Amino acid sequence: MEFQSYKLREELAITKLYSFHYFELEASFIASQERHDFWEMVYVDKGEIEIVTDCGRRHLKQGDMIFYPPNVVHEGRACNGSAPVLLILSFECHAACMSHFNNVTLQLDDREREMLSELLEEGLACFDPAVDSRDTVNLASRTPSPFGSEQLVKITLEALLIRLIRNGRQERKGRTAATLAAKQNRDKDIVESILAYMERHIASDLSHALLCREFAIGRSQLTAIFYERTGFGVMEYFSRMKVKTAQTLIREEKYNFTEIAGRLGYSSVHYFSRSFKRKTGMTPTEYARSVKARLRQQR
Repeated sequence: MEFQSYKLREELAITKLYSFHYFELEASFIASQERHDFWEMVYVDKGEIEIVTDCGRRHLKQGDMIFYPPNVVHEGRACNGSAPVLLILSFECHAACMSHFNNVTLQLDDREREMLSELLEEGLACFDPAVDSRDTVNLASRTPSPFGSEQLVKITLEALLIRLIRNGRQERKGRTAATLAAKQNRDKDIVESILAYMERHIASDLSHALLCREFAIGRSQLTAIFYERTGFGVMEYFSRMKVKTAQTLIREEKYNFTEIAGRLGYSSVHYFSRSFKRKTGMTPTEYARSVKARLRQQR
């Protein structure tokens, strides 16, 4: 059988990225008038802003999004005493369907806000300085960065634009404006609950699967939000937590090493000693001696 290829149709493509910012701004924020030959997308994650374009004046509140088409003069400022938080991306896209975003204000649904959050996570991972830094002017690649992170920025942004166009979300009003900040707060609450659970079950043999069941969360989401909040993988953090607890117990001098190993769920004192040395560079005995030495020096 002879197979024929099928070329996939591409409705729009992001060919270049000019800027990517997630800015926490002051109540006195003013963006001076500018004009450029590429698209700019602005999402109000917190607060309120007033923008002025060739098409007139608009008031954007939390959860609103607007696009500046190429060569449209625009400026903006914080208003009503709010200190806005804005997600701003500017990019090159020559697709005719982008006209959908001319002179409209959008308000995103849950999935679209989730896509924005994913976009921000990838942006934070792959650019240096970080996109939430006020020092960021020109984009530069971070080294090292997660595999494919820049491509995921492109793909996720394209998918978001396609979804917005497909759903025809023009001038959506009267909807609850859940925000990226709200999602980040939910993620923070989940991670803090997981950390508290780890402390209560410090002697247990925890696993990704167990935590996913306990907190009704998918493994990929668990891994992503945990790393974002702590900078470590889930099991790596739990291992470090055990060692920090062991250090405390050693300093308290209430238990011997075998008892400490048992209280922390290690299968043997030898395994405990190896794990302790991998994390601290010292065996438990060496650590105990160093603590006593420091105490003697302080006296």
